[in-house]
Amino acid sequence: VVPEMCTDGWVFEFTTKLIVASKAGNQTILETSTGAFALSVANSVIAFKVMTYNFGEVDVSETMDCDATYEVTVGKTGEAICLTLCKWEVGQETNSSATCEKKDPQCAYPPPLMPLSSFQMIQPGEISWGTGSVVNITDYQQTKGFVSLSFTLANVPYQHLWEDKSNHWGKLTFHLQGLLAALAKHVVTPERVQISPAMPALEANGTVFQATIIADHARACDVQAHLQYYISNGKELSETTFGVATTMTLDTVDSKLTDAGLFSIEIPGKPMPCISFGCRLSAPHQNLPEGAMCLGGGCEETCCEPAYSRKALPYVRPGTTTTTTTTSKYMDSFV
Repeated sequence: VVPEMCTDGWVFEFTTKLIVASKAGNQTILETSTGAFALSVANSVIAFKVMTYNFGEVDVSETMDCDATYEVTVGKTGEAICLTLCKWEVGQETNSSATCEKKDPQCAYPPPLMPLSSFQMIQPGEISWGTGSVVNITDYQQTKGFVSLSFTLANVPYQHLWEDKSNHWGKLTFHLQGLLAALAKHVVTPERVQISPAMPALEANGTVFQATIIADHARACDVQAHLQYYISNGKELSETTFGVATTMTLDTVDSKLTDAGLFSIEIPGKPMPCISFGCRLSAPHQNLPEGAMCLGGGCEETCCEPAYSRKALPYVRPGTTTTTTTTSKYMDSFV
């Protein structure tokens, strides 16, 4: 079975079962095509490492016994990556009434140099099993995950949203949250959709959006598959379920948005540089490294200082220099 991983890089969790066959030797257990993460074992030490957009590499490890069976749980939140081992007694791993002996989680945290919301893993791409004879691997399952998407709305000018004279910024994001929650199925509520108008789309006279769907009570890959189906079930993007629903939503917000509609969409989403993200209520964040990236609904928390204005700052095209500064503390991550 080909393992799946659907995540925006903020939150995920998966479990797998390992039988340690040899104390000596190295073996990759799981790896990604992008270098986003790797689960491996070397001389009975199991290690998990992730590559983040803005923090670099973070890893965590734990020791295992030879000739033992473990249930391994690997998880990431906005604050840490953790590795938890649960050891089965010999012969009990297939006993449905038996339980394994769980060890304390081993966790690693990003250095306290940047906001927690920057602690986002790069997109994993394709996931594959490693090869070797040090461990035998079974029963992989993803148990938590978020879904990212990036889309462009044509003829919804970004500057018009920014100035917000008719409350389009608030109304549009509110209605789009409801639309994405409905299309995601699986009891995703609008409050669990994080969405931000991100930057101008000059070729479409429109706006690029970054969004994250927090799939609390569903398999993230099921939610992602639903969304991918709804952008493929028509000859043209505008004729798909997603395209038609978007046009109806825009008409609900303002019937004067002439020829507004879905111009393009990517699921999973496409990361973008923070320098291109429009910080509407505050200045760009001062503590990010050069080339900082973001993806999904957390872009505002990653790229911008905490909001300190109730009204939009004067519009400046994203990527140009502003002189606005702030001394306010950074907000907690939305995760």
